[in-house]
Amino acid sequence: PVPVVRVPCGVQGRIIHVKWDSPGPTFDGKTWDTAYHTVGTGLAAAISGDEVWVTAGIYQENITLPAGVRLFGSFAGNEAVRQVHRAWLTNLTILQGDNTNSVVTIASGAAENTVLDGFTIQNGLGNASTYCGGGVYCVDASPTISHNIITANGHGFYSLGGGIYCSGGSPKILENTIMANRAINGGGIFCSQSVPVISGNVISNHANIQFGGGIYLDSCTAAVVTNNMLTRNSVAAGGGV
Repeated sequence: PVPVVRVPCGVQGRIIHVKWDSPGPTFDGKTWDTAYHTVGTGLAAAISGDEVWVTAGIYQENITLPAGVRLFGSFAGNEAVRQVHRAWLTNLTILQGDNTNSVVTIASGAAENTVLDGFTIQNGLGNASTYCGGGVYCVDASPTISHNIITANGHGFYSLGGGIYCSGGSPKILENTIMANRAINGGGIFCSQSVPVISGNVISNHANIQFGGGIYLDSCTAAVVTNNMLTRNSVAAGGGV
């Protein structure tokens, strides 16, 4: 497709750069050459309205995404303009968890302008207290989670939502590939008492799940689930949904 430039309305925040091998010698995030080396450092410098751009590479860290911050991966490291259709399946920007917590925790109270876009999210165990949400853990928040590969996360039989766990809020889960995660219920996505929009995702290869291999919805009476491909999800009941 022809690249589309997203032009935000109103006041635009800063762009903060993260590149694991930026040369420096100053590291202030203002340019690719002076980019921070870790995603966590970039997020720590961001406030609501800012964008954090991250180049391809492996970032071994668990992060918390603050409310109002837009976090984008899949950059080559020379861009001046962010394109919506970046090469997110080629410029792999990997958030690699350490199997002790969720890879990405969304701050409570986050709204739609909180964005997680363009990452491979893997090796997350789940929230330290509940083991829920191996890849992404989201409670009372309404972020936009899009264009990510979420794989090989979750604790297994003791957890909910191996790929993504949402409780409360109105998250938008759009155009992700969610595959081969582990949980007792909701191998790919588990949503409870929320109003999610789950659209355009490929959700596959979840096995040894009790209920809801691809998607598990608990008390989500206004959920919108549309245009997803659910395949090879093998469970006791509700392989797809």
